[in-house]
Formats: sequence, structure tokens, C-alpha cells
Amino acid sequence: MELEPEDLGDMCFELLVRRILIEVTKWKLDGTPKTCCMSGVFHDFFSPQSVGSGLYYIHDNESEPPKGYNIRRLVEYLEIEKISNNYGDENLRSFVVFNNKRRGKANREIGTFLKALVHKMGFALLKVLDLEGVYKPMLSEVVGNLLLLRFLGLRSTVLDSIPLAVGELPCLETLDLKHTSVTTLPDSIWKAKNLRHLYLNEVHIDAFFQKLTKGSLSSLQTLRGLRVGNEKVVTRGLDRLVNLRKLGLKAALNWVRLLPNLHSLKLRFELESLEKQTKLCNLYLLGKLVNPVNLRRVLPSCLRKLTLSMLALEEDPMLALAKLPELSILRLLADSYLGSKMTCDVGGFPKLRVLKLWMLDKLRNWTVKDGTMPILQEVEIRGCDQLSMIDGIEHLQSLKELTLTKLFCA
Repeated sequence: MELEPEDLGDMCFELLVRRILIEVTKWKLDGTPKTCCMSGVFHDFFSPQSVGSGLYYIHDNESEPPKGYNIRRLVEYLEIEKISNNYGDENLRSFVVFNNKRRGKANREIGTFLKALVHKMGFALLKVLDLEGVYKPMLSEVVGNLLLLRFLGLRSTVLDSIPLAVGELPCLETLDLKHTSVTTLPDSIWKAKNLRHLYLNEVHIDAFFQKLTKGSLSSLQTLRGLRVGNEKVVTRGLDRLVNLRKLGLKAALNWVRLLPNLHSLKLRFELESLEKQTKLCNLYLLGKLVNPVNLRRVLPSCLRKLTLSMLALEEDPMLALAKLPELSILRLLADSYLGSKMTCDVGGFPKLRVLKLWMLDKLRNWTVKDGTMPILQEVEIRGCDQLSMIDGIEHLQSLKELTLTKLFCA
């Protein structure tokens, strides 16, 4: 069986960690790496050689690359207008900008810089362009000349539109528009056969679904930040994205069951049965349920991470959630449960490592029975103002970290 590129990347990363060439400095709640770095000894040894060979260069106020460098990966900390004439390297593969120009002034220099590089110097080999945090960079259709571009990061740029040429980039695999004001996408984006990861910001794109045809976005693995208004349109279009692994959207959906490869789902509003989602390991449910549901019956047994928020459940959810055999991370956030008592019974939560209870305003009593949550390591309780009794916490023999904030009993 041929591995997906994402799976192969994970395997290579794990190998580097095992060989202590990379050190994980921060972990996500589900136990996967969030940030990492090269350990000090290896960094001190390899960094000068990497810079000398042109593998990468970090440009800041205290450094200036020697002339004649064939830089392949450039990280830029200076203001764009200060670097526009410094680099003419046709070998550049990756360009990442950390630019903190004040808000209120659009960064026209970005557009000028890219145009100069493309027209005068080539930039033909560029594969990564990351402008995260650059305030409203002035991009133009010149982006369409970056024919080998695979990653375009525009997160937190507050852009309200993107060039039409973006949708026609033949090699584009990742387009990140999270935390922008982009509300429409080029029609051509739905024909992109190599696009694998698309991050939006709660975009209403019902009209675009009608343009999806058989084979559209056939490689798409991740789709985040989607707001669906017309479910009939969805059932004629989005359910064709059978290779989706990660989905984040606002909608009431009956067709999620048609996406067999989902690994991660963030869903707002109504909940339908997900028990047949045999690959779903990460689920985030947000919003009050219109109809009561039996969590045990609708949730798949393969779940490893579960977050509930504002569901307004009236029955103790622990009775059902305790039966999920693979559950490792559980977060009950604001108003997910409206009851006053919560009980974790004997034999429940066999693999739970992290439990977070946030802003459960009516919770008064939490009972932990002996024999539950045998490997729980972290408990965090925040903003549960009425919680006056925690009975049996001494039974959590594996507990390493306990955080209590704004409790009645504190």
C-alpha cells in the first residue's frame, strides 16, 4: 500500500525524534508534536555548514549575507523595502517573511518585491511562500508565474481577496487563508487537482459547490473554515471529496457518513450519527443540539480526542464517554453540560490521559470512583464557579498535573 505524503512525512519526523536529531519542545493535547527544534549540539554543528552551503539563511538586523550566496531557503525579519534589491537568487525554493509593520498601512512592498523577483530574476524554483502575519500584502497576478509553488501561506494577513491566478497554480498543494477576510475564491480553485490542504475562515461558498464536478479537488485531504448554508447544494458537491481526512465546518449534516476517510472533524450545530466513521480520531462539537442524542450511540469507538462546547447536555456525559475505549483527550468546555453532578465510574476511560473542564457554570459535585481513569496524567478545571466538592481525586494514582482556577472550593 502506497503511503500518502503526509504519512511519510510523519514517519520521517518520528525517526528524527527517535535519533535525537530533533527535539519536540511543545506537545498538542492529543500527544502529537506542536513545536520542535534541533537540539543545541547538533544545531551548533550543522547550522554554520548549512548556511555556508546555501541550504538556508535567516536575515535580520544583525546580519547580512555575503555576496554570491546561492540561498535556497530564506527567512526574512527585516522590512520588505530594505531587502528588495538584496536577493536575486534564482535558486530560492522557500521564502518566509516575519514582518511586523504597523497595521493601517498596506504592504505594497510585498507586491513590488515579488514582481521584481519574478520578472527580473526568475524565482522559478520557489515552492514555499509564507507571508503569515504580514498586514494586507499587496499581491498581484504575478503570483501566477510561480509555477512550482506548493505552499501559499496568507494566514492572519487580513486580506479580503486573492489574485485569480492563485487558483491556476498547477503544483499548489496548500492554501492557507485562515484569519483573513477572503469571502470568495477563484472558480479555478475547484479544479485544482493537486490541492491537498485548504484553510478558510468561515467562508460562505455554497455557490461554488454547484461547480464541483467528478474529479474536482480529488486530492483534497484537509478542508477547514467552511460555512454551509444550503445542504442540498452540499449533497450534490462536497460529498464527492471522499479523500478528506480533516474537515472543519458549520452546518447540520447528514452526509458526513459519505466521507469514509475522515480522521478529524470540527462540527457546529446539529450532530448526526458518526459511529460508522471508523477512522475518525479527533472530533470537536460546538453549539446547542436541537434534538437530544445518546452520545454513546452516535460517537465512533475509535475517537482519541473529543471536545464538546455549548451543547447544553442535561444528562451526565461521563456515563457514555467513559465507554470510548481509545479516548485519550477529553475537553468539556463552556455550557457543554448543564447538570450539577458528574460521576466517573469504575472501569471507565481506560486510556484517558488529559481531562479539561472549563466554565461548567452549574457543576457542583464531581465524583471520581476508584478504578476509573487509571492512566490520567493531567486535569485542568477552570471557571467552574459552583464546584464545591471533588470527591475521590486521590484515586487518580497516575495524576502528574492538577490545575484549579476560579473554583468555589478554592
